[in-house]
Amino acid sequence: MMEITALQDPLLGPWLDLYQKSFPLGEQALVSTHLTEIGQRACGAQSHAIHMAATDEDGLFLGLSNWEMVPQTDAAALWYLAVKPTERSRGVGSAMYRHIARQCRCCGARALVIEVEDPASCHGSECRADAERRISFYKRNGACLLSGIAFTLSVGWQPPMPMSVMIHPFEEMDPDTAFALCRCILGDGLQQVGALGLEPQT
Repeated sequence: MMEITALQDPLLGPWLDLYQKSFPLGEQALVSTHLTEIGQRACGAQSHAIHMAATDEDGLFLGLSNWEMVPQTDAAALWYLAVKPTERSRGVGSAMYRHIARQCRCCGARALVIEVEDPASCHGSECRADAERRISFYKRNGACLLSGIAFTLSVGWQPPMPMSVMIHPFEEMDPDTAFALCRCILGDGLQQVGALGLEPQT
């Protein structure tokens, strides 16, 4: 895993290309947001956002991630993780996720919060299958699905879209504490609508 810390990094182009191809527009922050965050780190300004590229032993690009330690929450957020289509089902995504989880724990995070597409809100069987596959992936790697909630994501330039929320606790955690941590990160778009629960790993 290589952190992208300069706008001249040759991995940035493939990172941005995969980003634009992998996520629905309703989930995509503007590209300028990523460029600004990377530029801030390049000039030494404070930025909590980490942009990582996974590469093979020859330095060829395999996948991307974008996560951050969210100040004053004791938690981290995984905003984006994607693997090149030709490299999927080879363990690349799981290796990336485990690396991020280790980094979060080293930074003192109590949990890692993840937004995922809501299968119930998907249009079409292919979209639903993709959303269910992502949830299963995160569950296999230690995350739990937060139930009893409604979450609407707004990236600011697209219509808001309903999403599911997952959390990977790094310590013993009850659903109320998990919800509170997630709400600190995700804001008022996250609401409790029923009995809170944490669906366990598969």
